[in-house]
Amino acid sequence: MRAMKHGFLIAWCLGVCAAGWPARAFALDTANPNATPAAKALLNYLVGLPGKEDKRVLSGQVGGWSNHVDRDYEAFIVELHKRTGKWVAIAEFDYIGYTPSVNKRARQYWQEGGLLVINWHANNPWTGGSYQDRDVGSGLTECITPGTRAYESWIKLLDQTAERLKELGDAGAVVIWRPFHEMNSSGFWWCRRPKEDFIALWRHMFRYFTQTKKLDFLLWAYSPDDGYGDEKPGLYYYPGDEYVDIVGLDKYGLRDTVTLKHYEALVSTGKPFGVTEAGAPKGWDNTILIEAIRTKYPKTVFFIFWTGNNAIINHEKAGEMLSDPWVVNRDDLPASVTVFREKQSR
Repeated sequence: MRAMKHGFLIAWCLGVCAAGWPARAFALDTANPNATPAAKALLNYLVGLPGKEDKRVLSGQVGGWSNHVDRDYEAFIVELHKRTGKWVAIAEFDYIGYTPSVNKRARQYWQEGGLLVINWHANNPWTGGSYQDRDVGSGLTECITPGTRAYESWIKLLDQTAERLKELGDAGAVVIWRPFHEMNSSGFWWCRRPKEDFIALWRHMFRYFTQTKKLDFLLWAYSPDDGYGDEKPGLYYYPGDEYVDIVGLDKYGLRDTVTLKHYEALVSTGKPFGVTEAGAPKGWDNTILIEAIRTKYPKTVFFIFWTGNNAIINHEKAGEMLSDPWVVNRDDLPASVTVFREKQSR
């Protein structure tokens, strides 16, 4: 079986339209030129999805915030499988208030055949307060300027986070890394700052994680907010193609009509596009989102629902959505992704 999968991957990489896929093997370079083969394979699997007739949008669910990840993982991912018979393709976790359970659950999901997204609601490096503490001293660039107290705190936070990510990389995982989300809104310390300062902050983390820490298994996801109200345009804070692999939008308050107002701008980058966070009132009809993707936003290659009342399981027609012909669940992921999993986990 392993030899068959290896042969399938070679054919795919040569651009043969195996399983009906378009000949776009490694059509998009990773932002990190030293990215692992597994990371490159995953990125270009995502690139090729809009060209497929079906099985082209990956399902996803947040498995919990760090301080209660075990409870949320069981409630929102395991219970969803019990009710629908489907494991989502992507499990998303957050490093806020980190506990070892986060990486334990993330490794488990990867080893069982799923994909991973990791967010980080980073603490404020100026005050030591939470991600909601908006005191940034003289500005964001202070925390990337050597010699300042904010810099010392920020590097310590980066070092801790890099070690946590490295545990996943050592287990063979590819991680879609989603820092500084919703930067165009106003909720967190990195949000709604001067554009050039935010871009400098993003690029500093990118270089530190790729060049200094050698975290070559990361794919970098840029995900502004869509719809809280007075947010900046979707690409206002975009750090540049050479610093981003995947783009997406965080969209809450979903209703009968789904509108992604920054969709066209983000897909214009040529990067794979996803709904990086989705939220709707409890009891909402899940199938509305996949139908909106099919009819209005067909370049979308994944969606990920947040926790609590926003979770897939707390809406109506979860099974119908996950059984839609366009939806890719964990068991549908192809050999081009799993072959690397087998090699790196041995």
